[in-house]
Amino acid sequence: MGKSSGPISCFDSPDNRIRRQRSEDLAKDLNVTAQNIATAWTLNHPFPSFSLIGPRKINEIDSTLPCLNISLVYEKIQWLNIGS
Repeated sequence: MGKSSGPISCFDSPDNRIRRQRSEDLAKDLNVTAQNIATAWTLNHPFPSFSLIGPRKINEIDSTLPCLNISLVYEKIQWLNIGS
């Protein structure tokens, strides 16, 4: 059987585990979800960007909206990305 090409094999790495933990820690501090932090991370970059979400139910839209009220300074964006 060949190596999996699923999400775990593609994205699981020591750095990504740290990124996830940092997102969860910041989310707890801001009383939002780690998913809100991930979306805010995209939206707070200095270049024009947008995040695509794939809601299947209205509550999935509702749970995403808090990301619009999260402001991340450059240093926090770098910290979430392990300074890269």
